[in-house]
Amino acid sequence: MCGRPVIFNKVRKHSNAILCTWWLGSEAGNAIYNVLLGKYNPSAKLPMTFPTNIGQIPIFYQYKSTGRPTREGVHYCTSYIDSSTEPAYPFEFGLSYTDFKYSNLKITDNSNNTISLQIDITNTGTIDGEEVV
Repeated sequence: MCGRPVIFNKVRKHSNAILCTWWLGSEAGNAIYNVLLGKYNPSAKLPMTFPTNIGQIPIFYQYKSTGRPTREGVHYCTSYIDSSTEPAYPFEFGLSYTDFKYSNLKITDNSNNTISLQIDITNTGTIDGEEVV
């Protein structure tokens, strides 16, 4: 349980899965139990990025922080010599016990400076689940 993005690289390297919860309420034990035993299929997505190392903080998903963005194999760019610039878990990361397919994306430009998005989501797995888009 945590209340902010954390770095747990040693755990990641030696684990098949990690269940990271926020500070939960009085039913936290029951909820975690149900997820671990497959009685409930998780559908949450991360609302922030979990960095790989402390040197990446602050890490943002919505914009490049420099005029020389990271590019693999390019010498003059922003990167680390001893570490990847990729986050451990990016914004919107989340796993489920099933898989989903996205198709038929439709974007409609409305006249009042708004757009509407429509997409078909199909559960392609064998277990019931919900998807956060």
